[in-house]
Amino acid sequence: MKINVNTTDLASAFKFLKPMISKPMISKTYIPILYNVKFKTLVDSVELSATNLELDGICAIPAEITEPGEITIPYTEMVSALTKQGKDKIIPIETAKDKVLFGNTYIVSLPTDEFPQLIPVPVSHNVDNLSTYATSAAPFASIDNGRQQINGVFLHLNTGALIYATDSKRLAKIMANNTSYPTELKAIVPTSAIKAMQFFTGSIGIGKDDTSISFTSESGWTLTSRLIEGDYPDAEAVIAPMNRNTHRVIVSLSKLQTAYNILSPPKQKGNHITCLTLRIDDKLTMSYESSDGDLKHIVSISFDLDKTCQTPFAVKLNSAFFKSAIDLIIANDVEISTVIADEEFSLNPIDFSIPDGTMHIAGTSQHAIVMPMRT
Repeated sequence: MKINVNTTDLASAFKFLKPMISKPMISKTYIPILYNVKFKTLVDSVELSATNLELDGICAIPAEITEPGEITIPYTEMVSALTKQGKDKIIPIETAKDKVLFGNTYIVSLPTDEFPQLIPVPVSHNVDNLSTYATSAAPFASIDNGRQQINGVFLHLNTGALIYATDSKRLAKIMANNTSYPTELKAIVPTSAIKAMQFFTGSIGIGKDDTSISFTSESGWTLTSRLIEGDYPDAEAVIAPMNRNTHRVIVSLSKLQTAYNILSPPKQKGNHITCLTLRIDDKLTMSYESSDGDLKHIVSISFDLDKTCQTPFAVKLNSAFFKSAIDLIIANDVEISTVIADEEFSLNPIDFSIPDGTMHIAGTSQHAIVMPMRT
């Protein structure tokens, strides 16, 4: 194989394939080929693929083909060599016996004989904007290996999209009326696969069978993931019904985000999570306790509310949880809702919309984020 490729194109492909590269684990057998990326020449491009046997990635970038062929090259060595080449440079990749000339670096390669055959699930339907919604929910999924079902994002596609992610402490719920699927699809997709979807924009092709799901971008890049087995827990059970005794107030989301950014509370102090306090009456006051040695003081910021809260209240929250919540929601205003008895806090989008203005969810029954309060 002898080709010339652009370093910027290679860098984009490597970023996409990074989650698919096998990582050393004591409990698993070392399989050298899974640390490699397979290169295969096409007509005027080269196809790159990688797999860790749970997540597969296939992408293609433009290439000048002098001699067709295929080879596998260790991912880590290629990334290291690529950083020395500079951006937007044309470099050669050329096989030479058991090595590959990658730019100006020789790297030991492996033949493709042992590389697994990657077969994506055929695309059955296309869905718009799915990447935007799913990747927004991903940070709320669990990383607890003991609870496999919540280690992924739950996708429910039909006349619209309903997406859940929870770590049993926080819940993200996203409803999209402008995304439809001809038949009902339910799947628990590993968080690693959802995060890899950030490279896909616009319409995404979806194919699903009993064990796997594939996503295909408009440019033809493909991501295939094994599904998480079992049933997703009843996420709605943690959302407070509208008729329960709650405190509610509507707040400008931009003011909430600005106040937090100005306050800039640390995510944690030593081993202790920073506790953020919201106090709401005719104003919203956001504060946290800071310390300098034995000296403690309160750092706070306030802004006026458009409408005074009838029943003043105060809540304490995990600062990092709150930040992830206000980053997820895209809306003009949010309703802050609390159920003091259950120590539950939620943010609900009002006039929920995405940047292109195609989604609109009105009404406070559409909960976006639920999280526990801290005592």
